[in-house]
Amino acid sequence: MQGWIPYKITVDNDGALCHWIDTFSIRYLEPFFAETISKMRSIPRRRIFCLPVSSLEMMKEWATVIDHVSPTSFIFHISRCGSTLLSQLLGLNEESISLSEVPIFDDILRLRYKLPGITEEYTGELLQAAMKFYGQKRFGTEKNMFIKTDSWHIHFYRELRTLYPDVPFLLLYRAPAEVFESHVKLRGTQTVPGLIEPEVFGFANDGIPDFHSFPAKVIASYLTAYITVASTDSLSVLLNYNEGMTAIMDKIARVTNIKYDTALRQKMEERTGYHSKYPGTVFSEQRDMPPPECLWDALDLYNQVELLRFNQTHCT
Repeated sequence: MQGWIPYKITVDNDGALCHWIDTFSIRYLEPFFAETISKMRSIPRRRIFCLPVSSLEMMKEWATVIDHVSPTSFIFHISRCGSTLLSQLLGLNEESISLSEVPIFDDILRLRYKLPGITEEYTGELLQAAMKFYGQKRFGTEKNMFIKTDSWHIHFYRELRTLYPDVPFLLLYRAPAEVFESHVKLRGTQTVPGLIEPEVFGFANDGIPDFHSFPAKVIASYLTAYITVASTDSLSVLLNYNEGMTAIMDKIARVTNIKYDTALRQKMEERTGYHSKYPGTVFSEQRDMPPPECLWDALDLYNQVELLRFNQTHCT
């Protein structure tokens, strides 16, 4: 299975199946990994006489012989806070695999909501197996692997920390009003009620926020989780978008013991001038809205997170 990766899990009445795709030695450079998968699927293939599909158990078995690098760090984020750009900057280093919101990682973490009887232990085994395929040493230069999670994966913190007890967890965030305004203009998956199971965010089925306030409540759920993690996990690092990407990258270098040479730093500086999701577009932003009342809880939580970040910065 060298060069192949599992890219999605489908569930039907007969159970779950794992779908595979050849990476064709494509580097993972797109803003989101779903775009990388689309690129792979567009490449003409040799004729094959069977579908590249397996059981989940086969994925676990095949992963045992994969030469891979282990996760260097996980990047959690509250969305619209610079995480996509951060992931791309980390990917400029040819020694680093940088993965941005890999769909199958989400399939695995949320599998228990779709398939009865799935245990946390089994989910962990599947996730570790999938990570090995994505950490394959395809070019011979790979030494690090950074995983930018989906924003709601902070609510799977406990499971991920159990699997990776010694890996730094980066907690990236931004002022809630700026995040909220971005989602008002163009909603992300997590801010549309019903697209992600409400239990993920801790919303009871009879207490799901209304459409307008839903993004604010999601943001508040993330910041609440950040407070818990940052207060108890010595390997967590709070990173505020307003620190600037250069300062954030320097923090990550210190935490992960990675060095940036002059040429790499120059490439990073050049890349920060362009839009993360549309790399050919010069980045600019404009803020128009005062924070609505539904965002007040998130604003209070943000201030608490900022205090924790201040303490982290001055105690290390």
